[in-house]
Amino acid sequence: MMRFHGHLARTAHLSGRLALSALLAGSVLTHAAAPLHAGTGDFIGGLGTGIIINEMLRGGQNGQRQQRPSGEAPRQRSHSPRGPERQESQYGEGHRVQQALTTLGFYNGAIDGDGGTKTQAAIRRYQESKQIPQTGVLDEEQRGLLKAEADLHSAMASLGSPDVRPSSDRDQKKRVQAALKALGHYTGEIDGSFGQGTSKAIAAYQKAAGMSTSDTLLPEQEKKLVSDAHASLSQTLANIDNQFAAIAGRQVAGGGVTGATPVLRSVPLAPAAKAIAGNAKSLPPVEAVKDGLTPKRKYDVAVVIGNKSYRQKDIPEVAYGVRDAEGIRALLVNDMGFDPQNIIWAQDASQAEMLAIFGSSDNAKGKLWRYIDPEGRSNVLVYYSGHGAPDVNSHTPYLLPVDTDPNAIAINGFSLDLMYKNLGQLQAKSVSVLLDACFSGGSHKGMLIQSASPVMVSAEMPKTAATSRLTVLAAADGNQLASWDDEKGHGLFTSQVIEGLKGPADANADGKITLGELHAYVRETVARQARRDFGREQTPKLMGDPNSVVAVLTR
Repeated sequence: MMRFHGHLARTAHLSGRLALSALLAGSVLTHAAAPLHAGTGDFIGGLGTGIIINEMLRGGQNGQRQQRPSGEAPRQRSHSPRGPERQESQYGEGHRVQQALTTLGFYNGAIDGDGGTKTQAAIRRYQESKQIPQTGVLDEEQRGLLKAEADLHSAMASLGSPDVRPSSDRDQKKRVQAALKALGHYTGEIDGSFGQGTSKAIAAYQKAAGMSTSDTLLPEQEKKLVSDAHASLSQTLANIDNQFAAIAGRQVAGGGVTGATPVLRSVPLAPAAKAIAGNAKSLPPVEAVKDGLTPKRKYDVAVVIGNKSYRQKDIPEVAYGVRDAEGIRALLVNDMGFDPQNIIWAQDASQAEMLAIFGSSDNAKGKLWRYIDPEGRSNVLVYYSGHGAPDVNSHTPYLLPVDTDPNAIAINGFSLDLMYKNLGQLQAKSVSVLLDACFSGGSHKGMLIQSASPVMVSAEMPKTAATSRLTVLAAADGNQLASWDDEKGHGLFTSQVIEGLKGPADANADGKITLGELHAYVRETVARQARRDFGREQTPKLMGDPNSVVAVLTR
């Protein structure tokens, strides 16, 4: 991964910089003195993390920015400039834009500061990926976001996978320092030398994470530290996407691109950038449930929940929550042979409705228990699309009913552990759970839990005998966002589940699709599309028996 010679904080020192640069520079000063809580709804704070991470990438290395000899005039080109980027290349700005575009995969030319046709084409591709007008020229705000995004991607790459330990002890220590810096606990050099500053930072992280404090990290604590750093950076990347969506909305509202640079601020965002920009294609209709089909799985029962419209104004809607559920319901009847009368349907389910379906902590015999075959011949499939979030005190995952207050989630959310517990008590042949939700507390529009750092939890099942028949396939790992497929109007995970269960996931062509086969299919397709469309990692996660059959193809 290439290393940047530029730094976002330098933008404040370039002549003619506008309000955005001042804000970004101020963010650096603020976060150098106080712990970062990256990934909150404060976009400026998130960018501060990216700026500090750029310093993190350079820490402990001997390379320096190239400097012109004292008194040497900027190099002049003999031919005419071809736009703003050409003029800024005298000060290194064009170089930094090209470096950022290269890091993000939009440019493969020479890093020469030339703002000519090749650079402009790369800028247009980047603008297209952000669904803003493709002008080939980046204004002040867009440049700041581009470089912050590139810094964050480089930072995430430098951390590596939490599951893979660096080969040398020094590299391992550098990674610990880098992760601590990403989370705002460490402000020193990334030098691989553990002194008093690193030890204090480790203890500060342990305290914040609810661990017993010491000046050393256990292997599992180190793994969690790196995972938390990834999650924090991922949330900041999501904030950048949100800000581009806001840019698109402002430009459309104003009738086009303006020359003024808006002041950077945290803004509420619409469900999808394409819809904001007003140039989205009409969404394809969701397949309808067909009448008159003979059910092939007369004993099998499904629960399908789609939560879209949340009642508390601070909780953004899940744009495709109901469409997701409708698509799954049609799939179950039309392709998988379920009896429509054996599908428990809930749209915008409240906490009371979810308790009525799955049962409570005192009584597991809810509506689902009443629907399954008393002789134990039912296979059960549960599908949920909507928000998930963690309880920040217990670090446990919750599904969010539409009447939830996420700041009191332990009281009015619906515990995922409770759902697993009650599903495990069903006398069923198998229970499969498909979750198109993430549990970071973040969303495409910012944090669900106000004034709190993200708490990254996953949809892990408790390892008890009661849940031994359960198999869960979740849309994303604990430190990731669940993305959308705006072309199809579904969650990305749901879109690929529907596609895979129509046949493509049947790897051995035996007419049956196991959850292991479905996982392999969506893991590949979701990861590829999330990286291509959004520049983020999304890895569906399987928990339980991969040999459990989820679909028997009927046509």
